[in-house]
Amino acid sequence: MGTEQTLYESRLVKSTRKGNYVIYDLDEISVANFMVSLHRLSEKQLVEIQQLKMKLIQCYFRWMSSFF
Repeated sequence: MGTEQTLYESRLVKSTRKGNYVIYDLDEISVANFMVSLHRLSEKQLVEIQQLKMKLIQCYFRWMSSFF
């Protein structure tokens, strides 16, 4: 099942058929607002995870250098 079909079945988009094509549109502006908010949150979380990863790597190398 494709993403479009999943969104359609969830009633987040509406569709119209134009010949051999199906055009999907967001059902409400609130769906777009939600998707933008989710995208921003995931970007923020990604930055925080990357920062934690760098701190762990630095701590690991400091720990390893203590053996030499």
